[in-house]
Amino acid sequence: MADYKAVVKRAVRKAFAKVGTLATTVRFIAGQPTGFDFNTAGVIESSSTALVLKGIITETKKPRGEKDSANCIAKTILLIADDVPNLGSYDRVLIDNVPWKVVHPVKNDGFVVTVDITKEI
Repeated sequence: MADYKAVVKRAVRKAFAKVGTLATTVRFIAGQPTGFDFNTAGVIESSSTALVLKGIITETKKPRGEKDSANCIAKTILLIADDVPNLGSYDRVLIDNVPWKVVHPVKNDGFVVTVDITKEI
């Protein structure tokens, strides 16, 4: 009997490889902001941890269930599960230097990690 889990993992990795340059560099950030620099329009942090991965952005939509979602947009990022550590402590994502908020819980089916992110518009 074939090991179907290994077959599916290889197929997922192959699919991500075929996407090639359409995959986006995603930088997950875990840190505590301590202030805001109005000169640079950036967040000041005492310390932060970053994790850089390649992901596939699958959709842009209005978030569901958020109270003030009229001024927000949401995206979904797909990542290869074997390449992703626990993302529980990561609260922000940078995509093309644009900050997004990670919506927890992050879904992991053992093959693909699905991360929902939002930002105000």
